[in-house]
Amino acid sequence: MDFFSNCLIDDLYIFESTMQKKATVSVSGRPFHSLSYRLSGQAAFSRQGENFLSVPDSVTFVKAHTDYQTEILEDGRFLVIHFYTRNDLPHAPNLCVFQLQNPRLIQHFFTAAHREFSAESPLTPACLGAFYEILSELPQAKVDEKNIIRNRMENIRNYIERHYADPLLSVPQLADLAGISEVYLRRQFKAAYGKTPIEYIRLIRHRNARAMLKTGYFSVSETCAACGFSSLSYFSSEFTKLAGISPAKYARKQISSKFTQFQEFFDNTRII
Repeated sequence: MDFFSNCLIDDLYIFESTMQKKATVSVSGRPFHSLSYRLSGQAAFSRQGENFLSVPDSVTFVKAHTDYQTEILEDGRFLVIHFYTRNDLPHAPNLCVFQLQNPRLIQHFFTAAHREFSAESPLTPACLGAFYEILSELPQAKVDEKNIIRNRMENIRNYIERHYADPLLSVPQLADLAGISEVYLRRQFKAAYGKTPIEYIRLIRHRNARAMLKTGYFSVSETCAACGFSSLSYFSSEFTKLAGISPAKYARKQISSKFTQFQEFFDNTRII
């Protein structure tokens, strides 16, 4: 669908801007539409349960009078166009991020519009021509931002499953590895998997601890060290919370069960 069909420009303002890393803030709807081409850095946007990620060489569109939340994940630089229209753009989304198949072309038009812009006479043919070129390219470039976020959360989950034995594994470490804030990581990870990252770390450690104890080959202390728990007391406390039984009792129960199974097997196969 052509989001910007019959878009009649009343006024516009073009500028280059920079933003520094910042926690989530709420932004009230403004009377103008906004298009921004991200040159560097990353930012997250959310509105009514929808989440979007703005990365370098992407374009963010915010419709006039749209409230949203944003978090600046990294210091960044971008070109911005604020514009007023005579019509209300009925087909345009309230908020979206466009992934560009040909980002250099879009960047060229943003740069040209910025170069030709004059605050005294903003609606020059050259400036408007470059701006309309941008609008004509964007509808074919919409990206599934949720898929980008989903992939990022999946990478974090896989990292946890590979490094759960590291007692220093933490949410700040995961956030640094992913290049996002801890708040954003917690929110998106829980939305994807129903648990916060720290809850998932505990769950994976617990599952592996149960598997080790079930074999009967590992002691409680060996299992504690191998699964990333910082101390025996902490391991016992966390294991008991999830299993309803202490790791020592769980291990004895598994050994007793294996002995019973062996005895039954021996009795059933005894040659008389």
